[in-house]
Amino acid sequence: MKNLFLMFFVSLGLIAFLGSIQGYAFVAPSRHGAMPIGWTSQIWSTSTYMGAALERSHELKKSGESVELAKNSYIKALSDAFIPAITFSAINSPYSAYNNPKLDLNKNNTTVNTGLSLNLFNSFKDKTAVDISYIDKGISEINLLLKKQQIALYSLGNYYDILRKKKLLKVVRASKRSYKEQYEKVKRYHKDGMKSLSDLLKSNLNYRNSQLGEIAAIENYKKSMMTFNILLYISPSAEVNISDIDKQYERTLPDIKADIKYALKNRPEMRLAKLALKKSLLDKSKAFLNALPNFSIYANWDKAGIGGIGRAASGITDPTYSINASLSIPLGPETVSDRNNLIASRIKVKENSRYIKLLEFEIEKEIMSEYLSLETALKTHEVSKMKADISKQNLKIVNQKYGEGQSGMIELAEAQGDDLSSQSELANSFYDLLLSRAQYNKTVGINLFQE
Repeated sequence: MKNLFLMFFVSLGLIAFLGSIQGYAFVAPSRHGAMPIGWTSQIWSTSTYMGAALERSHELKKSGESVELAKNSYIKALSDAFIPAITFSAINSPYSAYNNPKLDLNKNNTTVNTGLSLNLFNSFKDKTAVDISYIDKGISEINLLLKKQQIALYSLGNYYDILRKKKLLKVVRASKRSYKEQYEKVKRYHKDGMKSLSDLLKSNLNYRNSQLGEIAAIENYKKSMMTFNILLYISPSAEVNISDIDKQYERTLPDIKADIKYALKNRPEMRLAKLALKKSLLDKSKAFLNALPNFSIYANWDKAGIGGIGRAASGITDPTYSINASLSIPLGPETVSDRNNLIASRIKVKENSRYIKLLEFEIEKEIMSEYLSLETALKTHEVSKMKADISKQNLKIVNQKYGEGQSGMIELAEAQGDDLSSQSELANSFYDLLLSRAQYNKTVGINLFQE
């Protein structure tokens, strides 16, 4: 006997130990650790960067896991409604005070039972539960889509920002070269007595200011690079290669009426609001059913034994089966609670109906606002291009006139400052335009990412 118990507990310990080893063996390393192989040589584009951001996003993974949970809840609701409950039990008492001898491994001491139970009708409560879980699944999928849109727009903003800072750094460096060349030229003119000391000091000051501008531009570019990397869980100090964007852009404005019509039907927030209204209607039906007397019908089937083990004794009906109907009428505090739930569900339906009406106006307002921003960004970029051309031509003329002694240092400094400002405005306006277009598309409900 002692040996039997000893072997039993040793076996349990061994199973637990092996299970713990197996559990540790299959622990996977975090995906958010080191940079994936090949990313150091990756030349990023907007599509590849957005795809990597979506693939690496912790928030998106959480939303995806919520979808999986909602799907499993829906499957559970279906199984509860339509699949019979099956139970199998087997009991044996190899050691008991009632055995003779006390240790008896006879199979005749085994009791085996198989039972099936199926809900045939329960006042449509199972069907309501299935419908609610299906809507919950749809809500989780739309929330996942909204999160994808959010991350996609954020990744585009990061991408455009680093190109913007890179372009601005290029503009500042070109301006610094111009100031340096001008300073060297004025030094020669001053040495030959052609320019005053004031001109020399002013040109030197402009050159030093351009150096400070380059230092600030480098800092902004590096900070933008860090933001670019962090979204992918890459080390902030890692160097990455980014391809520029085609200078072509959409010059025509979208059809705002068609886009509003599309958004009111397809925008994820509107689809989410409509699903919430459907769910509140089902919750009202559920509350109404709970307030009624509970009538249900169940089918049961039980059989003893399996093969030659645990069969029912002779003369006993086996298997047994039945169809049972039950009616219960709750009274007292439960009735008051059901009434309160019904009133609350009706109010929720009214709230969700009002919210859809309000959301329609909000969506139309957002689209009109983004449309105006897009229109402004498009016009700003067109004017910025003209300003950049004009300032460049003007600088060339003033620079020539200064060399000929027909203009002063103040006029030249203004021309150089105008050129730097207009080139910076041109770079900013281009990426502002691209980002404004993406924001407009998101507001309309157009997917920014590829499925």
